Amino acid sequence: MFKAQTERPFGTAAEYVVLPSRLAVPLGNDASFETGASIGIPAITAHRCLFADGDLRGGRVLVHGGGGGVGTAAILLAKWAGAWVAATVSNETQADAARNAGADVVIFRHSEDVAQRVLTATGGVGVDRIVDVDIVANVHIDLACLATDGVVTAYSSSRSDATLEIPFRPAMFGGHVFRFVYLYSMSERSIQDAVRDISACISARAYSPTIGQQFPLEKVVDAHLAQESGTVVGKILVKIGS
Repeated sequence: MFKAQTERPFGTAAEYVVLPSRLAVPLGNDASFETGASIGIPAITAHRCLFADGDLRGGRVLVHGGGGGVGTAAILLAKWAGAWVAATVSNETQADAARNAGADVVIFRHSEDVAQRVLTATGGVGVDRIVDVDIVANVHIDLACLATDGVVTAYSSSRSDATLEIPFRPAMFGGHVFRFVYLYSMSERSIQDAVRDISACISARAYSPTIGQQFPLEKVVDAHLAQESGTVVGKILVKIGS
């Protein structure tokens, strides 16, 4: 289920909601409710970032923010699709989440040279796709990490009012593409493609999200505070019933 509150007065923290059937996707028999609750917007966003420009099998991917919601979803989906994946993180807890999702290389962005680690790990070739959580801060790193014809897909920035400046010549000489993803403006076809592939990934038992904390419904305020604290690595779930 996704977009439960989009253009509706209710939907968040509700025990029951009414949605168009296309937004209520059947969960496979082998998947837990915890997995189902962890998919939604982050997984669809990650899918678009990864697959908007074609198949990933045999490709190389860099995921910035590999310990976050979209980041871990991107790692899981990229590995399911047969890609090699590097991920940047800020601390050891995030590193554990990225490794558990299947990242082949984990890079500590504050203490390591991200581009050098990526180039060394790829034999100097670079990566074909980059999933970026903060493109304004990372654009120069991205250009240094990209292979020829590589694609950077950005779904977030640390500042909503930031201005992105792309160095023209490096981007042109590399034949690079910059793509931007916002789920609420994605086409219906793109969303259904994501639903299909994410469902297949779950059916293959290849989607195992990190669960950070769980709260009962009556403590939904505590769940919001945990989210706002920015200290919880993994999904924060609100559980209904026992």
